Amino acid sequence: MSSNFRLLKLITAQEGRKAEQMWRAIAQQHGRMISGIQETLWKLVVELGVEFTVTETPDSAQFHVTGASRGNGARMGEPEWGY
Repeated sequence: MSSNFRLLKLITAQEGRKAEQMWRAIAQQHGRMISGIQETLWKLVVELGVEFTVTETPDSAQFHVTGASRGNGARMGEPEWGY
């Protein structure tokens, strides 16, 4: 195994731990409510003008993007961003 590959594995593992800690903190802050996750995950796209609906059940929530301008990506500094 090359040293670059080992380094990549270490970095990936560390970043995974950071992400898990971040999501645990978000869950604690919002009482494990989907609204807190919605606010955290979708805040940026809402600010960029992306429109979506949310279908909630007692066990889940499903997000459906209903409108987005291709120009939204340019505001993010990512000219190719968009679907």
